[in-house]
Amino acid sequence: MPRPWTLFTLAAAALSAPPSGAVAGEPFSGWELEGEVAGALVGGHTTYHIDIVDPTATAASELEFPLGGFLVGLRARAATRREQESDRWVFQLSGFLSGAGGSGTMRDSDWLDNAADVQVVGAAHPGKDIYSESDATLHARVLEARVHWELHPTPGWAVGPVAGLLHERFEYDVRNANQLGYGPYAASFTGFTPGPVLDYEVSYRIVYAGARAALVRGELTATAEVWASPFAAAEDRDDHLLRGKVGTTEANGWAWQANLGGRLSLGGGHFLAMQASHGRVRATGTQHQVYYAGPDAGLRADVAAIITSAQTVGSLSYLHRW
Repeated sequence: MPRPWTLFTLAAAALSAPPSGAVAGEPFSGWELEGEVAGALVGGHTTYHIDIVDPTATAASELEFPLGGFLVGLRARAATRREQESDRWVFQLSGFLSGAGGSGTMRDSDWLDNAADVQVVGAAHPGKDIYSESDATLHARVLEARVHWELHPTPGWAVGPVAGLLHERFEYDVRNANQLGYGPYAASFTGFTPGPVLDYEVSYRIVYAGARAALVRGELTATAEVWASPFAAAEDRDDHLLRGKVGTTEANGWAWQANLGGRLSLGGGHFLAMQASHGRVRATGTQHQVYYAGPDAGLRADVAAIITSAQTVGSLSYLHRW
């Protein structure tokens, strides 16, 4: 799996080599450069699900963390200058950070089979056994490097392949657990716990490829893009502060994303742009659990894990072209 900065390095190396048509002594004369300032609203979730199986009983747990809040970011774009409708390369680097930190509700659900029910509360109970909601604060960082090749089959149209590397990191501070037990779990597992509950962080690294199309009509440009990846990697770390347990997972799987965008020229190299995207990630692996405090200190376990995410993003930006 390439490191997050690999494609950034390739893009920088490409920019350092002047294309044909560049003027000697003017290193950027062969390039069309753009800088962009953007704000984005993000929604969705990042979730992990684990299955615990032993010879006498089974259990499952799922923690859903909210993706919600405002991101601010910068994009830099460089394209080989085109002569009328000639084909060209376009390189782009972007970075986004969460503003004051997004917030939302973390949801934790637990299911125990009948054998486990009897061991824990003395009676079988079908369905979900324990559910809790907690306040979650999100700190996000998103980096992306990409390149696409523009082909111009007819005037006003541009199509071509796109490839890139997307790196996302989401960190959560989770507090104030409001827990509910169902059936025989109600008496012992219902209550409110104030203060810190857990710290969670997850990273996604996705190498992708897809296709892009653009339609230009006067001062307006509309774009559509879709990409997919069988090389999606996810890593997470969950520190259950109340239980003295840390779980870490390395998982691999797939991802896809679809984007729609529009750009309006204001004249003089100034533009306004909008973009909407939706994507999903699913990766499977093993969670390694270590108890570092309490009566189970020193206990270790490995359990099957699935990490998933659904992300919807809408952005508005201003950009300038040189």
